[in-house]
Amino acid sequence: MDNHIPSANDIVGSSPLIAIENEAPAKLIVDPPLSEPLSGSAQDVMLEK
Repeated sequence: MDNHIPSANDIVGSSPLIAIENEAPAKLIVDPPLSEPLSGSAQDVMLEK
């Protein structure tokens, strides 16, 4: 009985992407929280690419 669990690399193969030398790190921009929406029970999260 084979107990090998395949990895993503086993299933899909290696990534077609290549590393870019001297690439600047990604920037994460976070605005300070607004007190009014946080006082309620629901929050909105907006994601941008």
